[in-house]
Amino acid sequence: MSRRTSTRAVINLFDTTAKQDGAYVVNDILSFCDIQRLDENEIETVKFGTLEDGGFLLDGSCQIMDETVQVEDFGYWSAEMSNEAGSFSINPKIERQFIENHSAAGLTLHFDKQYPLPKQVCVTFKNSIGELLGSEVFNVDRYSYFCNLKVDEFRYMSLEFLQTESYQYARLNGIDYGRKLEYSQDAEKNLSKATLLEELNITSSEVSVNTSSVTVIDPDETFNIDNPQGYYTLLQQRQKMDLYETIDGVEYQMATHYIKTWETTSGVISTFSCQDILGVMDGTNFKGSIYDAVPAGEIIDEIMTSFGWTDYYVDREIAELLLSGIIKPCSHRAALQQVLFACCGVIDTSRITGINMYRASHTTQTIILADRKFMSPAHSIKQMDLITDVEVTAHKYIKGSELKDAYKAALDPGIYEVSLKSPFADYTAINCTILESDYFRLKLQVTAAAEVKVQGHPYEDSATIYRKSMEDLPAGSFRNSKQVTDATLVSASNAVQVAEHLYEYYQYRLSHEMKIICEDEKVGNFAAVKTKQNMVAVVLGSMSLDLTGGFLASCKGIGYALKIGDYDYAGNELKAGDEIGVM
Repeated sequence: MSRRTSTRAVINLFDTTAKQDGAYVVNDILSFCDIQRLDENEIETVKFGTLEDGGFLLDGSCQIMDETVQVEDFGYWSAEMSNEAGSFSINPKIERQFIENHSAAGLTLHFDKQYPLPKQVCVTFKNSIGELLGSEVFNVDRYSYFCNLKVDEFRYMSLEFLQTESYQYARLNGIDYGRKLEYSQDAEKNLSKATLLEELNITSSEVSVNTSSVTVIDPDETFNIDNPQGYYTLLQQRQKMDLYETIDGVEYQMATHYIKTWETTSGVISTFSCQDILGVMDGTNFKGSIYDAVPAGEIIDEIMTSFGWTDYYVDREIAELLLSGIIKPCSHRAALQQVLFACCGVIDTSRITGINMYRASHTTQTIILADRKFMSPAHSIKQMDLITDVEVTAHKYIKGSELKDAYKAALDPGIYEVSLKSPFADYTAINCTILESDYFRLKLQVTAAAEVKVQGHPYEDSATIYRKSMEDLPAGSFRNSKQVTDATLVSASNAVQVAEHLYEYYQYRLSHEMKIICEDEKVGNFAAVKTKQNMVAVVLGSMSLDLTGGFLASCKGIGYALKIGDYDYAGNELKAGDEIGVM
């Protein structure tokens, strides 16, 4: 199999918090513009006819500007048009005052491609006390233009339009605080090596973090800590990196990851270890809550809003399921895992920019024949232990009728944050004031040293065990059980489905390891794989991809033998002779 592959990495070296800090102000602007839209990634516009020089060509390319033009249709147009020399009586100016300090490699300005570019702009940065950190004039020559002016710890930014073409408005569609850096194979800024690890468990009993490692060779020593002009100080742990793979002329997005750690050796060689957004979620806290017949989609929205993330999709089959139970205080990633496990769904970030939540399909997605498998190491198939029973604990949380101690301690005057191990409601306080409270947390104010006590109604767990069992054991086999006790959104309404889902998963007893020339394979998908004597169905749980080495993948998966030609479905025939019960 002959094909051409190449890899490209784009580091989005932007200050990740600047756009949430402060707001733009201008000295003039046309009424149909919204200056705050400069923080948006893309603004789609049309070409309107204007009274500018060459602004209304009679070739049908211009629309009439009338009452249909709405506010927010554009980011910024100056109220004044430039004169014959392209200058203004008062230069149009965009300013922003920040509350926190920020650092950036400069500004990336996005201009409206429907209209002529400005000729000159001046960018200025100041610190918290108004001292000048940097100011420079730039001659604009492209619609996405980088103003190369590296500054640290700025609190103020201004962008001043100095000159345009004759009789033109000053226009701007967007501002990014920083720049994109692109590395590719066989380029001066060389992408030396890129690997990608994708993992997915179709039961969501665990939610893995996809990771990548990227090594670049940069003759400008961009990330050398000893280079005063370098960008090492601008790297942040939530800096985005996009990975792309081109196969026979067609480019595919492989990952949107976030830099976790980095190191530079020999000045020009830098290696970045990255993780997906689920890995970023590990370092955050979800407060936890109690739910009674709440749609899973609403719970997911609550988790995502708490984390501050909007790029996610929830399949309707998942979103409409009603869940009851609790999520204890945990990371946002762990909270999502509780929801998707209870829904028999998966959490997937592979080959997309955000998070996809859905039910895994048992339909075969690809066929891997012998010409795409490597002989060394050979395709390894091992049989795992037989699981005959799955026991799932269903929880029912009931608020107690009696007041019990939620917290007590001898405290000095002050304000205290208290975490509770189990949920309470309807608090009463002795010798303190409750400033804030939820099911698992108290914020108390103590005005005088005292024995402080907070009481509330505790939620108590009434547990029931649901069992999925194999009725007729194979000859010579013994019962072997798997238990799930800590899935706190599993209740009587969904315990049977969860037990059946887990039981079916554990019947995939064949563990596969192989190295392949990758095409459309993805983790979580079923592939029909040709062995020497058979065709087997394998659900891919792990793929380690060598992006710069020919798009090769070391794969791990589980499955069971299929008859040759049976490519379409895997799983249901294993249910015959089984039983489900409640303990």
